[in-house]
Amino acid sequence: MGATNDVPDDPSCRAMTMRLILNGKAAEEPSLREAVEAERARGNDLEVRVTWEQGDAARYAAEAVMDGARIIIAGGGDGTLNEVVQGVLTSEAAFDGSIGVIPRGTANDFASAMGIPEDPAAALAVATRGRTMPIDVGQAGSRFFVNMALAGRGTDIGADTPEVLKKAFGRLSYLVAGITHAGEIQATEASLRAPEFDWTGTCLLIAVANSRQVGGVQLFPDADVDDGFLDIAILPAERTPNRISLLADYVTGGVATSLESALVRHRAPTLTLTSSASFDVSLDGEPVRVSEIEFKLRERCVGFRLPP
Repeated sequence: MGATNDVPDDPSCRAMTMRLILNGKAAEEPSLREAVEAERARGNDLEVRVTWEQGDAARYAAEAVMDGARIIIAGGGDGTLNEVVQGVLTSEAAFDGSIGVIPRGTANDFASAMGIPEDPAAALAVATRGRTMPIDVGQAGSRFFVNMALAGRGTDIGADTPEVLKKAFGRLSYLVAGITHAGEIQATEASLRAPEFDWTGTCLLIAVANSRQVGGVQLFPDADVDDGFLDIAILPAERTPNRISLLADYVTGGVATSLESALVRHRAPTLTLTSSASFDVSLDGEPVRVSEIEFKLRERCVGFRLPP
């Protein structure tokens, strides 16, 4: 979908209490401010909360649920969206509204996979007047993820990519950072157990997906966010002698390259991952460190506003 705010006007969507939870890095964007003012002029009660530090978005989202907001909008990247979902699903009150997205991050993987436009006015139109679709949300231990969980030593490279690099190269900044740190990525001894699946070995990366893409590339082009399954991909160390070449293939050519033949794939509703040593797990870019973790789905547990 292109950058357009030509979304059908549904009268039932008017005069609703809405809360925009905005990453502080995007707070001064003139186009976003104009979009908010235009939405308010339509008669909608749209309040804005701006984040300052990690955890703010989750706290604001939980408060929005308690305040009775019908639409909670995540304005930021995948990490901001992750926090908003954490806040919604852990709030003391039940949430029967829906979540919208205004993509303001570097990769915006979930928004891109769902066809949500990057233009602020167009994205806000989808958030306030788009169709509502209940989607699955992944759960890793006590934490949630909407898009993807990445496990292995070195999954924090994307999170540590400097802002100046992101601004200069956009999604390709992850390729630059990955090549720079390729020699630092260590293999992980891991065991994975899922229905009709049992794998043990040494791997560089494990991806557990609810949606389709990561780093701007569709790693799971056939994944659906409401199918009740996790899509799993393992990159065994013995199949990746040239890490830089594979990384470049992934970012520039997707997975229809030499990387595809190296991957071990499976689909399952649950997965248990264990290792003799602790490893990093990145949940939509938000890192945790564990030695064992169980993945599962909360099926169709929250509504999202998506393009018609």
